[in-house]
Amino acid sequence: MYLPSVNSTYREQGYYNIAKIYDAETWLRIEALREDIMEYLDEDRFYLFPFDNGKAITEASLRDAMNEHKNILIKMYDGGWAPKTFIPSMTTANKTVKIATNAGYKTTVSYNNKEITLEKGGMLTLTSKAVWHEVNSR
Repeated sequence: MYLPSVNSTYREQGYYNIAKIYDAETWLRIEALREDIMEYLDEDRFYLFPFDNGKAITEASLRDAMNEHKNILIKMYDGGWAPKTFIPSMTTANKTVKIATNAGYKTTVSYNNKEITLEKGGMLTLTSKAVWHEVNSR
């Protein structure tokens, strides 16, 4: 079976011999998801977060960047490393923080009362999902 490439999804469904026929709303949701995936994978759409070598990345500095940018990328390497990164709690949905390290030293990432240690070659991606939870109804 032939599967369409990312750039040829404008063709009619029948062209691909797809048995399932989707309505227009479903196709719009599929297209929106496709766009989200492409944006997520494209590091050029991420703000490269600046930090001082050997110093922790604070919640305040990261929160300031997240107020200005939807996607944050923290790249670590020898000579550009942070021992700790503190991810602020978020109330806004659809924010992404990617941390990728090629530094010889380990780095610890703290978020939601958790700690994760990343070693050389490690990567962590976090996304925020702000949702309402029903506490009380009458």
